[in-house]
Amino acid sequence: MRIAKSYYYILLFAIGFCITISVPYLVHMATYTPQKYPLVLYSSQLRELVHIDYSDKEFPLTDKNGKKYTTSQFDSLMPLLNYKQLMAENKMPDSIHWLRTDMRMIVSYQIAVNISAERVNKPQSMAYPVFESLPTRVNEFATDYVFCLNEDAEVYNIATNYYDTEKTAIFRNELLKNKFVFPAQWVIGNTDTYKTYDYGYFSLDAEGKLFHIKCVNGKPFVRNTHLENSSGWHSFHPCETLRHNVYGILLSNDGRLARVTLDANGAYYAQWLDMPNIDPDNDAVRILGNIVAWNVTVSKPEGEYTYALSAWALSLLASEFIPAQKCTWDNINKWIFPLVILIKEPGSSFVSPKLISVNYDAIWFNIVLAFAYLIRKRRYGSPIKWYALMSILVFGIGAFMAMAFLPKNDVR
Repeated sequence: MRIAKSYYYILLFAIGFCITISVPYLVHMATYTPQKYPLVLYSSQLRELVHIDYSDKEFPLTDKNGKKYTTSQFDSLMPLLNYKQLMAENKMPDSIHWLRTDMRMIVSYQIAVNISAERVNKPQSMAYPVFESLPTRVNEFATDYVFCLNEDAEVYNIATNYYDTEKTAIFRNELLKNKFVFPAQWVIGNTDTYKTYDYGYFSLDAEGKLFHIKCVNGKPFVRNTHLENSSGWHSFHPCETLRHNVYGILLSNDGRLARVTLDANGAYYAQWLDMPNIDPDNDAVRILGNIVAWNVTVSKPEGEYTYALSAWALSLLASEFIPAQKCTWDNINKWIFPLVILIKEPGSSFVSPKLISVNYDAIWFNIVLAFAYLIRKRRYGSPIKWYALMSILVFGIGAFMAMAFLPKNDVR
């Protein structure tokens, strides 16, 4: 069988592209080892960042000088982490850094926020459930309505699957009265029905203005926060505290993090975290806070950064960097695959092929494959195709395997 030259090139490209995508992906799954970092937290007693390893039952805590501490010492050096154990043993101090440390104070100032690109770069919801922020009975804030903020405001009754014109008009008028411009760039809030309190939603309108939207006593509550940033707002990450004055974390387009609170006058206030900017589309951030300090952990490809910030001023107290350990995939990727294309872009839930690395060291492996191609052709007495040889030198194993699948006859 003889194949036309145009069809042969198309077939060669199609098979080579599929192999170039699939082989690195399969090898990555088989050889990649997730990074394992110790839990790094700020000790209010040592006033420094420490490493915690719960797998070590005898000495779970290590300070920055490498000194290890027993379980009992660990409890005393991390009282805001092990307060339940200390209270059970009647060893909990009455105050830490002149702050009262009863159970109510400790729990009310705890905060946990996870920020990742995949949480933001995902398909947006078509409709958002409406919750009552002031329900007549505790934990009964779910309603039968959802709203949309596309080219216009829309409210639907999910119990009857009916478009509610009356509530839509009320909601639209409230938005327009506060100068909300359609369509919304994003709408973000906690839609978990098991939450203890509803903070509503934060939405960025078409002009980049940030609004707070919720339902109070059956009526729409819409406020322009007047929080502005020169680079614009990338996303909002809600968190729930028992004090109800911290709404969440705002992430700017240039990678700065800010805590959103209410000041004494009831105005919205963005307080910047004293730490370097992050990459909003690639980095993962974990925030664990208490009454004394916020621990901010930023995971990057090169390693993990940890910053301890004052819980009140958000000023930097200490920082530490733990480099990432290389795994088998790193070596295989560097020396075998000249091009690595992933179907799903890192940090995104969308399927979109993207070239993530070009490895020039793999040219040596490509040369070995080119010699193997020449030996194979000599063995069977087939003519050497220079375009095939060049494609192997450039694209490597994808082009080499594509040649193996194609017919061995000449091309007309």
